[in-house]
Amino acid sequence: MRILLFLILSVVTGLSQAHKVNLFTSVEGQNIVLDAYFPDGKKAKNSVYSVMDNTDKILLKGTTNEQGKASFVPPQGKDLRIVIDAGMGHRTEYSLPKNELPVPRENPAVNPPLPSPSAPPLNHSELQNQIEAAVAKAIAPLLRQLVENQNKAHLSEIIAGIGYIFGILGLVLFFTARKNPAKKP
Repeated sequence: MRILLFLILSVVTGLSQAHKVNLFTSVEGQNIVLDAYFPDGKKAKNSVYSVMDNTDKILLKGTTNEQGKASFVPPQGKDLRIVIDAGMGHRTEYSLPKNELPVPRENPAVNPPLPSPSAPPLNHSELQNQIEAAVAKAIAPLLRQLVENQNKAHLSEIIAGIGYIFGILGLVLFFTARKNPAKKP
């Protein structure tokens, strides 16, 4: 009976990890860059991705390359949901709020103008404040993604916890039975 329970828990735990795919998103210029990979580090190559709005309308669709990467120019003014389907049940999704999307430039082919030489130079504290604000804005999506991943209770962890409880209960029952052997008639 114990061996059967152990085998069932092992298979279920293995299946839950086998169907997991990870998605990392970042902003590079005007593009959203996707990086899809499995827990063992293998790239989710040639996986289908869909970009949807909050009504589940598909706005964009594409495929990751051989390195599990893809990029796209996001539609503006909408919260987005990115879904990666790597086949055979390997699927994940990520929500991307509209305030984390890159701000479109008027004409992306033209570089932004350089400051005028006659403009007064920034003092040290103004420059430091601008740099800190830019870095905080750049890492905000990464911090949100990290917190979301830490707060997710994975099925394998839940099953492992239940397994530990049964294991401890089994030990308690074993030692209790050993101290108080049943009397035979």
